[in-house]
Order: sequence, then structure tokens, then C-alpha cells
Amino acid sequence: MVSGSGICARRVVVDARHHMLGRLASILAKELLNGQKVVVVRCEEICLSGGLVRQKDEVPAIPPQAHEHQALARPHPLPSPL
Repeated sequence: MVSGSGICARRVVVDARHHMLGRLASILAKELLNGQKVVVVRCEEICLSGGLVRQKDEVPAIPPQAHEHQALARPHPLPSPL
């Protein structure tokens, strides 16, 4: 079944088991931008690779306190031309 724009209007079912998260996401994004309807199944068995796994381990458990960064974020007055 082809629509007027030449794009197949049927639903695409993707099995995400043992696929890399980023690569699958980029392929699915292209399909969605082309107007395809996409259904992803078995997402709980998707593979996460290096960077994301390491970043999740490096996130500090305690968020920084508000007073630690507010001193740097405030506006500093310009020097007066005397």
C-alpha cells in the first residue's frame, strides 16, 4: 500500500532485542522523519554500550548544593570610570 507521496503507509515493527541503543535510535529516527509508523518491541533487552554505561556510573549520587554555584552565576558590576 503506497500513499500519494510514494511512502509505504503500513506500520513497521522492529525487534530491539540485542541491538545497540544509539544505532537503532538513528535508524528509527530516519524512518519516522520519512513518515513511517514504527512500533518497537522487546525494548527491555536493548544493549547499552560504553559511554552511556560509564556516564551512568560517574553521576554523583548527591547533587551540588545551590550555594556552591550561585556565587559564580551572579552579575558582576562593571568598574566605575573615575
